[in-house]
Amino acid sequence: MRNDGLNSILDLGCGFGYTTASFKEIFPDCSVYGTNFEDSLQFKMSKDIGISNDFTMLPDHKSITEIDLIFASEYFEHIINPIEHVEDIIDTCNPKYFLIASTFNQPAIGHFNQYNHGNFIFDGKTTSSKFNDYLRSRGYESIETGCWNNRPNYWKKKKYNTLSEFIG
Repeated sequence: MRNDGLNSILDLGCGFGYTTASFKEIFPDCSVYGTNFEDSLQFKMSKDIGISNDFTMLPDHKSITEIDLIFASEYFEHIINPIEHVEDIIDTCNPKYFLIASTFNQPAIGHFNQYNHGNFIFDGKTTSSKFNDYLRSRGYESIETGCWNNRPNYWKKKKYNTLSEFIG
């Protein structure tokens, strides 16, 4: 596969790093990063997997000032204030693309029943809507994926071409 302009990928909350390793295998010329809580078993395991699969583990996104693609699967719904968190990620990393699979309104271990935004508390469905509205307000547009229920959500900054042009 060609990378044609896709030079870096960040896998937020990458678990044990298997998806992160797959990104590196699919995009061997890209710089690939994963994040996890540094004191967790998942961080230690994904760091070892990263060494053998040539990707870099980080405790968070804050050291990355520019990234092409951010992948976040089952990540944002584990953050009590996901809109402020994605705001920080955009301000810090300036991503061209997001590939997000989040389920704010589905009960699961580690998900919240309600989420904070500013001085307000919202249910999962409202949070999901406000999260998407926030991405639009920051200049991202949702691209139809053709997958069931348009999941995962694929977002691109309006001034960039579609990701399929880079990996096609």
